[in-house]
Amino acid sequence: MDMTSSRRSVNFSEKEIAALTAFVEIYTPILENKKTDAVTTKENDAMWEIVASEWAESRYTPRTGKQLREKWKNIRKDVKKIYSDEKQELFKTGCEESKVINITPLDTQVKSIIGDVNVIGLNNVFDSDQIIDKNIPNKNLQLKKALTMWHETRKT
Repeated sequence: MDMTSSRRSVNFSEKEIAALTAFVEIYTPILENKKTDAVTTKENDAMWEIVASEWAESRYTPRTGKQLREKWKNIRKDVKKIYSDEKQELFKTGCEESKVINITPLDTQVKSIIGDVNVIGLNNVFDSDQIIDKNIPNKNLQLKKALTMWHETRKT
């Protein structure tokens, strides 16, 4: 069995993660496209190869398009987890000590690239965890109307 073909690469440094984020930010419309048809998939694959070729021109550790794509998926997953943990800490009850969630500028940049909806999720006016913003009276009025309508439909 030939072990040379599946050798591990060197871990990504913080500078390389920041550089990958910058490359993805440039090509976000294609790399973050949610369509899964054949044309879009080919465009996405080709764009990752372009990112890999630009990466090779930089003075970073040589990486393939597949490695860069996989690292980006892991970065996205990590950022979603960080923001999920932050929300979980926000709604924690009881007397247990809350942990501090450290959100870096890079996490904020990744969140802006992949979009708030992909990280935080959609707001649900019927959710008990909904935070009512006292500074936005129209939103609160809409919430009250929606909750009233919901309660009325439950009575009948």
